[in-house]
This record gives sequence, C-alpha cells and structure tokens, in this order.
Amino acid sequence: MTSRTDIVEAFAPAKINLFLHVGEKRDDGFHELESLVVFAEAGDALSFAPSGALTLTLDGPFAAGLQADGDNLVLRAARALATRAGRGAAAAIALTKNLPIASGIGGGSADAAATLRGLVRLWGLDVAWPELREIAAKLGSDVPVCVESRAAWMEGRGERITPAGWCWSIPVCSFRQRTCFERFLSAAGPARSITPRACIRAPTSSLC
Repeated sequence: MTSRTDIVEAFAPAKINLFLHVGEKRDDGFHELESLVVFAEAGDALSFAPSGALTLTLDGPFAAGLQADGDNLVLRAARALATRAGRGAAAAIALTKNLPIASGIGGGSADAAATLRGLVRLWGLDVAWPELREIAAKLGSDVPVCVESRAAWMEGRGERITPAGWCWSIPVCSFRQRTCFERFLSAAGPARSITPRACIRAPTSSLC
C-alpha cells in the first residue's frame, strides 16, 4: 500500500486572457498570437503516486465530460515527459476536475502543465523550466504558459513566454486613477501609445 508521503500533488489554476490578439495564419497552420495571461485561484487538483503502469482516474463536478483514455491531455503529457527522460511512463494519476470543459480558461492545458510539474517531482527528474516549456509546446499552444502558471506575455503560437512584472489588478485600498497612469508612464517611458506589451516592461510597485 502506497503511503501518503509517496504522493505528489499539483494544482492546475484556470488561465485568464486579459488581452488576446489573433494574427495571421502561419505556414504551419497555427495563428500568430499575442496575449497577456494571468491565473486564478480556482483550478483543478491532481495527485501522482508510484505505480507499475500509467493510469488516470477522474472525479470532480466536471469529470463526466472527460475520458481517461490514451488521448487525454494528462496522459499525453506524462508520455511526452517520460520519452524525453528516457524512462517508462508509470504513475497513478488522479484528476479532480473542478473547471468546466471547453470554457476558454485553459483547463486541459493547465492539467497537462501540472502533470509535467508533478511527474518531474515524482520521478526525481532534473528538468529546467525552458526544457519543460519545450515539451509543453508540443502538447498545445496554451500549455507552455501554464507550466509556471504566472502572469506572462505570450507570443508566437504560445511558445514564447515573457514574465509579466506589471499588470492591472483591483486593489484593496483606494487610489487615484491619475496617479496610477502617471506612475505607469514614468516607468514605461515618454508618453506614447500604451500597448499591453509595454505593461510587462514596467516594474511592479504599490499604488496605495
């Protein structure tokens, strides 16, 4: 019987696109994307335990819409990581599906990314973030940004990630909107057209 200390847990937060620009279709069939992404506190929960085979069990309020078959993105992520690591894909994975399916919040991509993170720990692999994002890019356009699940700017078809050090939030204290814009323009440079891309170049600072 597997002890609790052998189980690795990972959280897969919902992805929110604060800004999304879909560009022209590329030669490879994908569209060029630009997006400012943040992550919510709501999400799916996954656990990983040692096993002699690769298995997936599903529960949660939205589990009925999924199949635990070979095409499931969680299982595909596990096999992709095992192939890169040169080892067998063996783990007992449990997914609690709290996020609605096909709702535009990256639930499947977040699950795949959480699987990569969880299995790196379970299997004791030495894999850096850039390599993990490279594996993620082969699974889907939204998976790379979900690997670290931090506010970021996405480009390309989703594989080019830049951490976002500055983005809008709703504060718990009062502040003057004019002050907010003055501080942003001071950090971003001379007054000019403000694009979402410029936001990530400005440092995070308190507005209160």
